Amino acid sequence: MSTFSLNSLLNIILLFCIFIFTTIALSKSGDAKRTASKINLRGTSKLEADFFRDLKQGELGQWSLADAFFIASGIREQSQLNQARQWYEGLLNEAQEVLRPYKKVDERADQLLRWLHKRVFQRYKAQATDAFDIIKTGKFNCLSSCIVYGMIGEKLGLNIRGIAVDQHAFCRVYARSLPKKISSMKSRSGGWDVETTTPLGFNPGRTVQIDRAVVSVPRSRYRNRKEISLLEMIGLIYTNHVGMTRAYPSHEDRLLAYQKAHLFFPRDPVIKHNILAAHTQVIQGYAKRRRWQGAQAFLEQLEEFDLKDKYLSTLWMQVAEQHLDHASYKGLEVALQVLAQYKELTQKVPKATWFYLEAQLYARSATHLDDRSRTEEADQYFTKACASGQKGNQQRNRGSSSAQTALTRLRYNYLVLIKNYIIKVFNQRDLKRAQKLLAIAMKTNPNDRDLRQLKLKINRR
Repeated sequence: MSTFSLNSLLNIILLFCIFIFTTIALSKSGDAKRTASKINLRGTSKLEADFFRDLKQGELGQWSLADAFFIASGIREQSQLNQARQWYEGLLNEAQEVLRPYKKVDERADQLLRWLHKRVFQRYKAQATDAFDIIKTGKFNCLSSCIVYGMIGEKLGLNIRGIAVDQHAFCRVYARSLPKKISSMKSRSGGWDVETTTPLGFNPGRTVQIDRAVVSVPRSRYRNRKEISLLEMIGLIYTNHVGMTRAYPSHEDRLLAYQKAHLFFPRDPVIKHNILAAHTQVIQGYAKRRRWQGAQAFLEQLEEFDLKDKYLSTLWMQVAEQHLDHASYKGLEVALQVLAQYKELTQKVPKATWFYLEAQLYARSATHLDDRSRTEEADQYFTKACASGQKGNQQRNRGSSSAQTALTRLRYNYLVLIKNYIIKVFNQRDLKRAQKLLAIAMKTNPNDRDLRQLKLKINRR
């Protein structure tokens, strides 16, 4: 074989290998992007995105409890994580030597707490929730001290759970190993509570004399206690209300924090409620600024969380109504196109929604046309508004119970436009036309009290 043909063959093989490698790489990259997009967390670094992707899929094999604590505390880059890991490994080695003489579980749990307060925990500060405060200044609060105690204690063979109570957190140590998955949030017997904010906090809840000091923790503080895993407790970093506004100044920042907390602690009803409430604030903020696409994007995101339709339908109705109100100034045709887009965007709101919104559009158009002395065309749109409203009335009771209040408001707003139009014509002293319009309106809304009173007023003339 000639040198030329040999080189050509080698080049062909090389190009083929490059093609295969590129195809595989792009395929894997696409898969990664699709997986990461499902997390729907904005502004995350690659380190965070990788961690939250694995957290959502329940595959934390390459991540330690300490890694989770550091990332939840705000570490964004691999170099920062490596430094924090070095601090943790050094601390872990020291603790191992300190606890070596102690064999009993209660002794090891007690001595670990005492040692941490000598070596790590320097001063209590209510806002000191994350790892940075402990590493840099030694400042801690109940949550951060509990997490550090738990993640070191577990590495040293202790069986530790977190306990969340009203505006407080502490730990519980068990003599026996515990199941990895927790179905109940109730504490079991055979363990000791540990107040990690004090060096004398092992097995509190009663007045005891230890080393010339008295520790007393009233049991009233332990009401509504929930026993959770240490990983779930790390998620509470994002929802620490003492520093919430400072750490997450905007509604969108707070929503992101609650979403991250939810990945750590998906079974906590309080976090779920906060996610719903934060979505509401973000969506209303976008709608107020007339940023309709942003509002719609967060409404679609809300569908993943609001499975019981507590806010979803109502918010869709509110945003659609505001958007259509704004679009109506550009003409009926544009507004009807926007209405059609909303029908395609969501199937979750009651059908009556679209009829009431359509009725509003026709009623507004009737008013605009009447202002331009296009009387006949205006009255035609008024008739269409009443017909759409009647269809809405027929569909009204077929929506979810949570949407009925919003439907009532939509119907009220449509009727206000109808009544104002009739009053407008009546004030123009066109009595015959006003009576004709009133008859059309009452045919579709015979039981409306305002329309009946308006009829009496018109007939007196």
